[in-house]
Amino acid sequence: SFFDKLKIPLFNAVGNHDLTETYYQDNYGATYFYFECNEDVHLILDTEIDNGDIEDAQLDLIKEVEKNVSEGSINNVFIYMHRPLWKSGNENYSNLFKGNTEGLVEPNFKEKVLPILKNMTEFSSVYCFSGSMGAAAPASFFYDKDQESGVTFIATAIRALPRDALLKVNVSNKSVDFETISLTGQTLEPLEHYDLDYWATTSGEEKFNWRLAPLYIKNTFLSRYFWYGVAWTVAGIIFFVFIRKWRLKRKAN
Repeated sequence: SFFDKLKIPLFNAVGNHDLTETYYQDNYGATYFYFECNEDVHLILDTEIDNGDIEDAQLDLIKEVEKNVSEGSINNVFIYMHRPLWKSGNENYSNLFKGNTEGLVEPNFKEKVLPILKNMTEFSSVYCFSGSMGAAAPASFFYDKDQESGVTFIATAIRALPRDALLKVNVSNKSVDFETISLTGQTLEPLEHYDLDYWATTSGEEKFNWRLAPLYIKNTFLSRYFWYGVAWTVAGIIFFVFIRKWRLKRKAN
């Protein structure tokens, strides 16, 4: 119902809350792909498969984009992903997004993906966007142009808080500039303000949003996993009581 009201195309980089078996793919299509528009490339990745690793078909997709970029006809490369895989293995980013959902091991972004993106920066500007900023973020934005790779890393997220904002990217020929738009009427700084120094010196506090409590309760009771937990808990209690009675009866005899 929301998508139908839009007068422009909508593309989504899936996250952990979007995927249940193949429901998303069956109704909305592929979870990773790319397209070209006005001499720019837009690459959407799926960070939820392979425990965050970019492997096989996705890695081939990035290499295909690299080939197109190396031909010199692409001005900008925009990459979108849910998890900020780009923070792994980078000491400058190690303290970012505390409490964020992460895999059991470091993803292979630094080893397999970053070198390809670095090659692209020789021909085009490369921007890597992500969400999933975790709890207690001081702002809805993060910005840093990595000096070593030449890739610009950007994160933004909405969490039903006063700081919620959108990022608008304006592209004119080869020029790219950013516009921060508050959803709550707050005064915002330019995107570049929310850099490593800002995040290092500004603390965030995420308070519980009581207005969403009814939704949380509803979602809990409608979740099959909640009832799986209830069933296993009841089964465990019954088993414990049975064992206790059996031991008491055996002791009495």
